[in-house]
Amino acid sequence: QFLKAPFTLGNSGDLEELFVESGFSSPVIKSYDITADFPSVEKMIRADVDGWFPLAGIELDDAQVDEVIAETETALTEYIAEDGGIAFTMPAYFVTNFDY
Repeated sequence: QFLKAPFTLGNSGDLEELFVESGFSSPVIKSYDITADFPSVEKMIRADVDGWFPLAGIELDDAQVDEVIAETETALTEYIAEDGGIAFTMPAYFVTNFDY
């Protein structure tokens, strides 16, 4: 479930509402498709576990990380390339208080 956290604001309407509530008079939200590209599922998981997890106070022991990696490899088997890499397109939202 922790891996879903960065995607909880995937609805631009919800994101706009948050910015309006925070004082932005007229936030402009632009969506761009970006490609996330990792050499392996393990590297993808470790990017989160070693990256933002500590900042959020989330700690997993080695056995838990191994379990997450194994479950992710099973769940995403059809998306893993022959070389073990994994790439996917996802939206990225950029919010400003002006139209650019």
